[in-house]
Amino acid sequence: MIGYTINHVEIEGTQTSPETFTTNSGKLEFNYSTTPFPAIDLGTYIVSIVANGAPYQDCKINQVGTTSQAGSNITFQLAVSDAGNPSGDGKYYADISILMQEMT
Repeated sequence: MIGYTINHVEIEGTQTSPETFTTNSGKLEFNYSTTPFPAIDLGTYIVSIVANGAPYQDCKINQVGTTSQAGSNITFQLAVSDAGNPSGDGKYYADISILMQEMT
């Protein structure tokens, strides 16, 4: 299994209007803040997205819909739960992990 984690990403999506994330673009331009993501092929890997907001606020962050292919990148949507409280600055954050298991 291969994993990539991007820490302290601001999440602006809501349940009715989720935020779209694409690897190597916008908030996910780099993994570990310095290097681009490798090519991720959904035909080769089973991909799971884990968004952990617990370190930052009392509110869950969830994936809406499924992960899709965007060239050599992947795209997915995240949203803030309708229940819970934001962090001290009034915003929502998550550590986003992209876990990849090669298909056999």
